[in-house]
Amino acid sequence: ANTLNPSLISNTTANFVLTVNDGTCVYSDDVTITYGPSIDVYLPLDTTICEGTSFSADFTGTSNLNWNTVIGIVNPSGVMPAIGPSSDISYFVNYLSVNGCYVEDTMNIEVIPLPVVNLPTDIELCIGASQNIIANVSIVGGNYLWNTSEVTPSIQVQTPGVYWVEYSTTCGSHIDSIIVENYPDFD
Repeated sequence: ANTLNPSLISNTTANFVLTVNDGTCVYSDDVTITYGPSIDVYLPLDTTICEGTSFSADFTGTSNLNWNTVIGIVNPSGVMPAIGPSSDISYFVNYLSVNGCYVEDTMNIEVIPLPVVNLPTDIELCIGASQNIIANVSIVGGNYLWNTSEVTPSIQVQTPGVYWVEYSTTCGSHIDSIIVENYPDFD
């Protein structure tokens, strides 16, 4: 072809020969282009994890891993680093792939905190009086289960005893309790 900017797309290893004839002389050169298979992406897509958990990324066959940060990564230069940050983070990594090409990859991780529920301090009530007990939680959107079988964020109590609530999210559960007593009778 008589083009100044030739291009070639190939998915096989091949030898290419270029011959140029300027009318007086014939010039020739060749090049072998080695096709490498597509590069595997080693980091998963952006993801959400629970606080305190981790996952592994498989970099088998790669080398020269360089992370933008190693916070939350166990064995960052190994082929199976464990990734478990304690807060939201973006990771950027570049490495030499199995076919000898430098590759870059990024991943954003959202970390969902573990649930915490807190009840007020123990209380004393006058006989016959009642009190609303409210469960304060660290993350909204979970499920409540009281030892009274109620499933609401608060309960009304009148009877002395121990009351507890279990608050659950996709990342686990937490329990807190409160003791309710009556003031002494002064008869």
